[in-house]
Amino acid sequence: MAKHLLLVGGGHAHMVILANLRVFINKGHKVTVVGPSPYHYYSGMGPGMLGRTYAPDDIRFFTQHVVEKQGGIFILGKAARVDPEGRKLILESGDTVPYDVISFNVGSYVPETCIMDTARDVFTVKPIEKLIDAQARILELASRKKIAIGIVGGGPSAAEIAGNVWRLAQDYGPKKPVIRIFAGKDFMSKFPVDVKKRFPDRSKDAASKFSNPDMSRQSKPMRLSSNQVKVTTPTLFFWRSVSSRHRYSKNRICP
Repeated sequence: MAKHLLLVGGGHAHMVILANLRVFINKGHKVTVVGPSPYHYYSGMGPGMLGRTYAPDDIRFFTQHVVEKQGGIFILGKAARVDPEGRKLILESGDTVPYDVISFNVGSYVPETCIMDTARDVFTVKPIEKLIDAQARILELASRKKIAIGIVGGGPSAAEIAGNVWRLAQDYGPKKPVIRIFAGKDFMSKFPVDVKKRFPDRSKDAASKFSNPDMSRQSKPMRLSSNQVKVTTPTLFFWRSVSSRHRYSKNRICP
């Protein structure tokens, strides 16, 4: 008996299935793929796209095309919840998709509920597509003035974002940016000391700021405490990750 296979998301775990959808369809089965974008971006190359080492087409997989050319159905949308008893997927639009077998590979995201509505120039790193908007904004601002950029999160991805932001602004802007990483307890805290030494830290308080050694040291620093971040210069923020108990506003992170 023919079955309906429903794939939610087009991430890496679904790649082999997506490449072989025709095998299922030729046996009489129906295959539907639900995704928030016609493309799936490889997150590991996202920072390189931000810095213009890669173009968007270099790091993305055209999921919709791959599905439809093999006879599958692609639905542009996001899953809201599952009705396991009724075997239905409910989308954010309110539409429902029935299934016999369902598989999820939706990837990660940065919740935006912690970002206040009044905040401006705050870009979440996930989904990766948002880095395209961030790139355009950096180029716009850097063409007019010296800019300050904050990165919330202190892991290796933050280092990659910092390096590519630096390259982008340096290559296409008249003035070098000030970049600071807000890293909680410590920058790259889970890595050996030898690894952390590869990333220059211009502050005695590693949790408060991070600056490239070639950057100007004239602007006032931002300080990270348990209560707030004081922003003393116009700043564009990348939101990598943050505790759910904090919220961001233009002037502070507050509990």
